[in-house]
Parts: sequence; structure tokens; C-alpha cells
Amino acid sequence: MATVTIKNLPDDLYELIKKNASANYRSINGEIIFRLERSLKQKKEADKLLQRIENLHETVQIPELTQDILKKARETGRP
Repeated sequence: MATVTIKNLPDDLYELIKKNASANYRSINGEIIFRLERSLKQKKEADKLLQRIENLHETVQIPELTQDILKKARETGRP
């Protein structure tokens, strides 16, 4: 496994990591690894979701919203 050194870590961030590690019964190193994994996996999942949304958007035919459509909606009682 690789080893990483973090330089210039702000003291307040270190204390926050230390506090969370203790609350989660993890070492500081374990807490950092857990949070990095979670962060990177969430980004990957978000990217997948955005791609699914884009694919769906391409298949749905939504008419352009025009002033005429808005006017007709108001006239039929829709605010």
C-alpha cells in the first residue's frame, strides 16, 4: 500500500479529524482513509446519476416554454 504525507494541515482541521476519529472508534489514519473513500465514491455515484438524468432528458420531448403557452395557462386558471 502507498504511504501519503499531508503537509501544512491546519490545526483546526486536524482537531476535527481527531474528534471524528474518536467518535467513530477509528484511528486518525483510518478516519482520513474512510472519508477519502466516501468522498471519491460519492462523486462517482453523483456522476453516474447525472449521466442517467442526461440520458433521460434526451429521450423526453419537452416543448419549449413560450409566452403563448404561459398566456394559455393563465387563461385556463393556472397561475
